[in-house]
Amino acid sequence: MDGAIHRAAGARTVAFPMISCGVYRYPPEEASHIAVPTTRRELSGHELPERVVLVGFTVRDVEILRKTLKDKG
Repeated sequence: MDGAIHRAAGARTVAFPMISCGVYRYPPEEASHIAVPTTRRELSGHELPERVVLVGFTVRDVEILRKTLKDKG
C-alpha cells in the first residue's frame, strides 16, 4: 500500500478502516496490534502521507485503537 500511495504522488491523508472486525468478527485487539506498528513502520522515512486515520466502527474499536496507539508509543 505504501508504494502505491507514493507512486500516485499527492495523498496527504489516508484512512484505513478496521475491516473484518465487524461482520467477520476479527478481534479488534489483534487488528489494532497489527495495524498500529505496521502503519508506523511503513510511514517511517516517508514524507507522505502526512496523516493516517485508523477508523474504528464502534466506540469499543476506537478505545482499543487509542489504547494501542498509547501503549505502542
